[in-house]
Amino acid sequence: MFLSLDLAAFDFIGKHLSSPFMDAVMTQVTVLGNGGLVWLVLTAVLLSGRETRRNGLVCVLALFLVAVLGDLFLKNVFMRERPFIQMPGLELLIASPSGYSFPSGHAASSFAAATVLALNGRRFAVIGFSLAFLIAFSRVYLSVHFLTDVLGGIFLGIACGTAAIFLFEKVSKVYTAKFAGSKMPKNQV
Repeated sequence: MFLSLDLAAFDFIGKHLSSPFMDAVMTQVTVLGNGGLVWLVLTAVLLSGRETRRNGLVCVLALFLVAVLGDLFLKNVFMRERPFIQMPGLELLIASPSGYSFPSGHAASSFAAATVLALNGRRFAVIGFSLAFLIAFSRVYLSVHFLTDVLGGIFLGIACGTAAIFLFEKVSKVYTAKFAGSKMPKNQV
């Protein structure tokens, strides 16, 4: 069932979306997600602002969860070969990535970061999820992931982003409750 969905996605892209313009755009879009690059830069920007530092820390946690659960655990559990290995006739427009295919790390990190970015307001949510969608789609367009790899990555990313938000809130409440009543002693000279 899933393979038929994956094949239908490749067929649709090949017949309706593939063009030299889209090839050029998708090869550039996918670079933004390499190693979570764009999300690490955005996280650094969040960490540098006093009002956004908290969300930057949440983003660090979300990206960490994605790396551990997706890249270190799930990819090694499922060990799904990439489309261009399973279907040797696919032509790649980018260098062939290494590692297993499920779940898509590009999709997972993108949607984890976009979930956290949404905490900064509607405008950030629209920008974050739009960019996350483009990066995730680029992976299917470029034949380096199956659609189901990307859908799994999207689910994992949203789950990790949500978990990071939840965990950070719990830790913040405990920390605030523990230290709210105490005052730091003043240094006496």
